[in-house]
Amino acid sequence: MTDWWAAGTGIASAAATISATGLALWVAVRDGRLRDAERRDQEAAQARLVTRSRGPNDRLRITNHSALPIMRLNVRAEVHEADGAVRHLAIHSRRHQWWHGPVLAGGASVDLPVSHRMDQPGSTLIASPLKTGETITVTMQVLDAQGLWWERENDHPPVRLL
Repeated sequence: MTDWWAAGTGIASAAATISATGLALWVAVRDGRLRDAERRDQEAAQARLVTRSRGPNDRLRITNHSALPIMRLNVRAEVHEADGAVRHLAIHSRRHQWWHGPVLAGGASVDLPVSHRMDQPGSTLIASPLKTGETITVTMQVLDAQGLWWERENDHPPVRLL
């Protein structure tokens, strides 16, 4: 009977050790994932504070609500038509898909005129009614003060560009 008792306690001890090791491993992995998520959230904090809105004279306003400067800003505007076609819009009288801006200081804004079509600079997009089923997408690429590139579409959370 003593041999069975010793064998049973040995098996129970081994099972408890394996369970404790598994639990410790699970806690370590979970904590690592939480730390990574918190780090990514902190990294994206400045990019989340760059917003787009309607500015004066129906211009596209890009605002840096953070205290730190945005080192580089690229902006693209598109109209997505009901049939799935995408029409790129000219920003600031340029015939390129992307508008490349200078450093945007903390708390500063830039107002950009947006054209209906690439070949018609000057007319404002936001003042004109969209056709049924059309939507506007504004995409911003931001180089933050830490040197990280982010892309933000409309009011969606920023996505890190690698």
